[in-house]
Formats: sequence, structure tokens, C-alpha cells
Amino acid sequence: MGLKPEDYEKLIYIHSNRILSPKMFQKKFFSDKTRQRAEQLIWRYHDQGYVFIRKQNHFSMAAVGLKRNTIRDIVEKRLALIRVGSPVKVNYRELEHHQRVAALRVTMEQSPSFQDVFWVSDFEMSSGITREAKWNFRLMDVKARDSFYKKWELRPKVKYKRTADGYFEALINGSHVSFILEYEHYPYSYKRIQSMLNRLEAAFPAAFKLIVCANKTNSERMNRALWVYSEKAKKRIDRAKWLVAEYQDVISKPHKEAFIPILEPPPKARSTENSTR
Repeated sequence: MGLKPEDYEKLIYIHSNRILSPKMFQKKFFSDKTRQRAEQLIWRYHDQGYVFIRKQNHFSMAAVGLKRNTIRDIVEKRLALIRVGSPVKVNYRELEHHQRVAALRVTMEQSPSFQDVFWVSDFEMSSGITREAKWNFRLMDVKARDSFYKKWELRPKVKYKRTADGYFEALINGSHVSFILEYEHYPYSYKRIQSMLNRLEAAFPAAFKLIVCANKTNSERMNRALWVYSEKAKKRIDRAKWLVAEYQDVISKPHKEAFIPILEPPPKARSTENSTR
């Protein structure tokens, strides 16, 4: 059985995330159906040789990714902007972090607060796919895509020392607004938080920065550190564009309730951050 356009859509989405768990696949494409329905389709893709399914052990979550022949097929049909290289590798140590980022992405894409979401994942950015290249590619017809691809493949791969966990744009009240997503699974060092602030401000000055932490304690710590370091930044930081939330709130509450701008911490808390630089 060949692939239909809706199958390609699902496979391209999986690869844009590097890998995807069956749970996130269901939430994205079969939210109104059972997990069994989603897993049946994944296993059909697997049995027909389009995807791999890997687990570290019997109790761990499964990781679904595209096989190289599937990636090449998508590229040859000019269905998506992808660099054909080595097969995707599964890093089990980062799998939980990765799946939570995927959950955040699906949540943002399905949020009534955001319309017409356009997403560039960390995997795509680290592969050298820029926002401009992906945006322009999706607007082209097949002939224009072919010409674009041939030129784009010859360009040197863009090298990033560190990318955010996601960049997306959404239509809000008739205007396109840009966002950066960063998920802190384990507490960052204060040095890393300062580096993150400077890096994201330099690369995405106009975007809203959505910083999601694993729990409330970490989000409060992140808020304090961002306030202190934004005061010390060489260039003025627009704190209204830095919003912090805890993971569970983001996936269960409306966007405006989950995210809050960084707030000035009590003097005692501020002195703690200063003393740990």
C-alpha cells in the first residue's frame, strides 16, 4: 500500500521533531481517538518499512523515527526541506526532555490562543534549516522547490553552538507574532541561564521568549535569575517579552494563565543569585 498525502504529512511531522513517541503522535493526529488507533498506524508504517521503532528497555517509552529511504523519498518528491544525512540516532539519556519538548509543541499548535502556527524545531535548526528557508519553501510550487533545493543543498550547513528548543510564529489578533521556546528539564547553572539570556536576546530580539521549567521550584528560581541578569545585561532587556512557566501548567492551562512575565524577586532572593555568579 502506497503513501497518501496525509501519510506524508504525518511522517514529515515525525521527522521535523527528530523522533516522536506514540503518545505524542496520538495527541497530534488522533486526539479524539484511542491510543490503539494511533499505534496501529505507526505499526503499519513500520511493517511497510517507512519508520523504525526503538525502546531502551521494556519499561521505557518508544521512539518512532523515519528510515533513510523514507527521508530520501520525501526529499525527492520535494515535500519538505530536509538535509539527507545519517539516519536519526536516538539518545536515550535525552529522550524524556525531547518528548516533553514535543508535548509543548503539540500543545502550542493546538492552543486556541495561536492560529496558523509555523514551527521550526531545534532538530531542524541544528540541521541548518533557517526560519527563512523553511518559510519560503512551503510557499513554493513543485518546480520552484526543485530549483530552490538544488541551490540550497550546495550551501554550507549553518553551524549553531546551541539552538533553542523551538521557534514558532502564530497569528494572534490578526498579527504574526514570533516566539522562542526553551525547556529546562534539569536546573540550569546560573552561568548557563545568563548565557541563555544573552544568546536569545541577540538572536531573537523581537520574539517572546517562553521559558518552561520542569516544576514550580525551578520556575521560581529561573524567574529570579533572569531578573537579576537582565539588570546586568549590557543592552536593555525588554522583560515583558520573557515569560516563565512550569511544564504541567503549560500543557493543562490556557496560555495566558500558564505564562507570566519575569517579576522582581525579593531582595534576599536577588542577593542569592548575585552571590552564586
